[in-house]
Amino acid sequence: MKKLLSLIVISLLFFTSYSQDFAAQAALLKNQEFVSRIEIAITKAANQVGNEVKDVNKPILYAKRHKLSYQVINNDMTLIFARSIVSSNTDINLNSTDNDILFMVTSVWDNVAGVQSDEK
Repeated sequence: MKKLLSLIVISLLFFTSYSQDFAAQAALLKNQEFVSRIEIAITKAANQVGNEVKDVNKPILYAKRHKLSYQVINNDMTLIFARSIVSSNTDINLNSTDNDILFMVTSVWDNVAGVQSDEK
């Protein structure tokens, strides 16, 4: 009996997915509190990126990142970032810390800006 219970526990640990399914991700995007937290995080990141020193060795990277910074500050791009964050990290949820959300914003920034891998 102990072996059976141990086998069941091990199976649950290995085969249970803790990440969200698409329905849970979609619900998260409709949660106004979560989306508002992303809005603050992208504005904070936009201010940081806007203050980056131009790297003359990577002019395209700088231009795309800086352009997105300007767009974020002057337009509402919250849902674009929210979709990118939620689809990139299925562990992000309502209980994620502000630092987790800010980390995800900075993680997807270049992708949202359209930066290609050879431009980094």
